[in-house]
Amino acid sequence: MTGSRTPARQKVRQAVTHVTEKRTLKESPLEKIEILADLKRLHSPDVDYLEQFSPNGPFGILVQAMVGPAGGEGEESFDIVVCTPEWFAQKMTSAVVPGRHFLFVRSYNYDALVSYLREYCNSLRGSSWRSIAEKVGRIGKWEFEDYVPWTDKSGDGSDEASQNDL
Repeated sequence: MTGSRTPARQKVRQAVTHVTEKRTLKESPLEKIEILADLKRLHSPDVDYLEQFSPNGPFGILVQAMVGPAGGEGEESFDIVVCTPEWFAQKMTSAVVPGRHFLFVRSYNYDALVSYLREYCNSLRGSSWRSIAEKVGRIGKWEFEDYVPWTDKSGDGSDEASQNDL
């Protein structure tokens, strides 16, 4: 019987259709999630109003860049010491000093600082917030940079810290 579907032919056809559908799903790229960073605001515990800060001579101040996902809520702090090279040199206590989380400027210019940080943040792309935060962390110490989740080491399920943890 030409053209008729025997149970064996139906099973083969179903198997071929199933394999073809799986291959199509695997071969078609899934929508890639891309997160963008956004500088939300700047804050400094050293200066009341960063916009009005006007140092005379060499200076160094802590600036906290508050960065979060573009178009989303939330922000996390990235600590940056903004300073002149002269100030840094004056503060050096040894011949070799690491310069991580320092941003060097010739003179203080709030608009230039915001522009630099905004452009840097806007250039970052990643598939997770953590991957973005680690990139921002190259210029500012991320508040969760050395974070290690707490785990219950006592084994009894209690939330109390053991004497060894203190």
